[in-house]
Amino acid sequence: MKILVATSDYPPALGGMAVYSDAWCRELAGLGAKIRVVARDIGHRPEGKSPIIAAKYFEWKAGLLNDPINAYKILRAEIKDFKPDIVMAHTWIGWGPALAILKSRCGVRYVLSAHGAEIIGPKNSPWYRFLMKQSFKAADKIFPVSNFTAQHIKELGISSERIEVITNGVDLNRYYSSKKNQTLIERFGLSNCKVLVTVGGLVDRKGHDVVISALAILKKQYPDLKYLIAGGWALNSSRENYLRELVAKKNLSDQVIFSGFISDELLPDIYRLGDIFIMTGREMPDKGWVEGFGISYLEAAACGIPIIATLSGGTNEAVTNQNALIVPPDDPVATADAISILLSDEKKMKKMSESGIEWARQNSWSSKIKMSYEILKEI
Repeated sequence: MKILVATSDYPPALGGMAVYSDAWCRELAGLGAKIRVVARDIGHRPEGKSPIIAAKYFEWKAGLLNDPINAYKILRAEIKDFKPDIVMAHTWIGWGPALAILKSRCGVRYVLSAHGAEIIGPKNSPWYRFLMKQSFKAADKIFPVSNFTAQHIKELGISSERIEVITNGVDLNRYYSSKKNQTLIERFGLSNCKVLVTVGGLVDRKGHDVVISALAILKKQYPDLKYLIAGGWALNSSRENYLRELVAKKNLSDQVIFSGFISDELLPDIYRLGDIFIMTGREMPDKGWVEGFGISYLEAAACGIPIIATLSGGTNEAVTNQNALIVPPDDPVATADAISILLSDEKKMKKMSESGIEWARQNSWSSKIKMSYEILKEI
């Protein structure tokens, strides 16, 4: 089967979408599909991993009309040259309207992935809502990454029969329990400390500020507790300056470490530095900011790290009650209590670690995409 994959972010770009697209292309190729990838080149970003399958990158001028026009030109040329059996777009934005037109004109079959923010954000714009609805209505199948995201698609009037929830997965060849990297411990000054770690872009919806405020509450009780904020990039609206100011205000400069850019090669070891993985995300529907699933929760689980999370968006599908403690969003006191519960109970942490590893084994990218491949063949 020949599959043309169209995406926004693709390695060496960073972020959940790039991880998602790279995993799908790798696994589909491993199942015997012939893959061609087209991706938007929307400017310089810190470089991550090298992709398994090379992509064609296209310059992209975003805008109300530019998105579908750019996508249409790219897809029309690639479909004519590659002659795919099916097109898989990993976001509806840009690609979706173009594919709907191409389907009506030349019968191309296509599926759309759906994540979260790109579904909720455009709902407030009549133009984008119209384009989104037409994109999903014409798709042969829709793959939301969570039931949370699926529900928002159904609210557009899309029938349940055409929706197949395929939650995100984890690469078990990269993420697994192992010893802490001593070089990184020394680099970040984490010797003889308990460590909280968050991995992700420094954006408002990740809730770093809540963890910092919780750490201030725990400072006297746990003077050797440190918080590693891993990452530093953001597509826009980076919160790094605000977070640094908050750290200084709460006199936590000796306990909060900003890692800056982390190479993809080191990312599994960054997770393993943590005694607790913590990401207290929040929903910001007015801006369309939400965690549609949260791949980082699965990556942390695979590394055997107990988790503290909030029920934001689709995160309840990324963790279980056995490997995570759930706290309310924007609640530093409850967050501090959860941290204290774990740090004071090694047996509980060990049990959560084991449960997380087992949960991750049930959610490998290989198992997720193998099931999806059968659906693509039927289409």
